[in-house]
Amino acid sequence: MEQKIDWKKEICRRAAEEYDTFIEGLKGLPFEQILGHAYEAVIKKEILELLENGLHDNELKGLQGVEAPLTAIYKEWQEIDAENLEQTRKFIHRCSDKVLEKQSERFYNRPDAPLYRKNLIEAKTSGEIHLWRGDKKRNEKCLDYFEQNSHDWYERRELSSFLQNWVKEFGFERCKTLLAAVITKAAHDGRYSKKVKEHAAFVGMPNITYEDFYSNIHPVIINFAYQTLMEMERGMETLKGKSGRKPQKADSRKRTEPER
Repeated sequence: MEQKIDWKKEICRRAAEEYDTFIEGLKGLPFEQILGHAYEAVIKKEILELLENGLHDNELKGLQGVEAPLTAIYKEWQEIDAENLEQTRKFIHRCSDKVLEKQSERFYNRPDAPLYRKNLIEAKTSGEIHLWRGDKKRNEKCLDYFEQNSHDWYERRELSSFLQNWVKEFGFERCKTLLAAVITKAAHDGRYSKKVKEHAAFVGMPNITYEDFYSNIHPVIINFAYQTLMEMERGMETLKGKSGRKPQKADSRKRTEPER
């Protein structure tokens, strides 16, 4: 049976190896050069001691996949030059957070990445604030993409083709959920059809604050876009229900764009 690795001890082991290698490298240098690295040696020793004693899991989580944790933390420290132990501890946490946020950004750049389903308070409690932020950034990019491009495609009578591209880039659930948030925020607007407003009302998610999502795109365009997404969803559900057949792309036939 494969033995489970204690990831916190593994981080400390890698950091200790880095420190030992660093000290060994100083031994063959002239005295003046050793003196020039004396402060670096003190700080790295301080960082190593913090890693080995008293840091919480959430403060170290992002360092699991970092090959040279001591070097990464020292570079972070160099940016501001911590004056005391508590500040050094914060920089370790900050370095770990940066790694986690980069991993989260890569994850949510995938169109098949699921929406994060916890709100901000739940994310903080679970030590998953990096996931909440990564998902929120992706939501903002997704809606901005719609904002910047949908009107021109609508004017060319090709909004259905645009929506296929949008869904391919950001994922169906994300696109549908964000448009639903925009519609729900302005449910009083009579330019949204009753069917669209009713469908959108059931799509909201706990981590989405409706006030954060709005659009300057004309409601007629948004209404048509959401109706098209509803048709795509029905098409996908129909294909999913057919057993023994390979799934195919949702129906992308052009619909006549409504006049404003």
